[in-house]
Amino acid sequence: MRIICFLVLTAIAAATASAQSFEKRPDKFTAQSLVEALDSGHGIAGSSSIRQPDKLALTMLKDFEGWEPRPYLDSSDYCTVGYGHLIAKKHCKDIDPLPFSDGLTQTEGDALLDEDTLTARVGVTELVEVDLSDCQFGALTNFVFNIGVENFRKSTILRLINYEEHEAAAEQFGRWIRSGDDTPPGLVTRRACEAALYRGELSLDANGVFDRKDCASGSGIASYAGEPIDIVAGEKSGEVDEAE
Repeated sequence: MRIICFLVLTAIAAATASAQSFEKRPDKFTAQSLVEALDSGHGIAGSSSIRQPDKLALTMLKDFEGWEPRPYLDSSDYCTVGYGHLIAKKHCKDIDPLPFSDGLTQTEGDALLDEDTLTARVGVTELVEVDLSDCQFGALTNFVFNIGVENFRKSTILRLINYEEHEAAAEQFGRWIRSGDDTPPGLVTRRACEAALYRGELSLDANGVFDRKDCASGSGIASYAGEPIDIVAGEKSGEVDEAE
């Protein structure tokens, strides 16, 4: 009898989970660095020894990722939570048991974000061959968190940085604004803010708050920088060669 009751309760719980509605957030884009980490099947150890982004860069990343304490669906219909933490490359209703179904605390969300930026931070550290200021490292961490290490590895922006052509590199941020066939305004603003941070033009206000309006005015793409790039597909080899 106990076994039957247990099976019934399990079935009810599973049915409840599958019937639960999960909010779709088309304005939240899958972090390609987290896709890479998930696909690799293993994490990166030694977070304490890897350079951390400064407070400004981290505050900016939190602002653009947004805080969602309960699982939701991002623009790719992937189950996500917290500050863009990718639970799985599938719908939340298809995950059993569903992690974080009871919600995240702010402390838990901060810890997840620290772990989630590891792939990006390691990628920037290993691929960039020149010294970076805190602003430059923070901007690139945020950028690579979003577009992925492999896209960064093959990009014009990385080549320009390693040539120490920093202003030309800053202009490249504005190319990475496509999501499929769309050019979402939030992605355009995000790239403008990363470029401004890379140039050292941003700061937090007296209350430690980041205001994206401080960089939104520079959201256009310089005509000579190149064609817009899809953050998932990345930059084609011909585009890289032409930009050089």
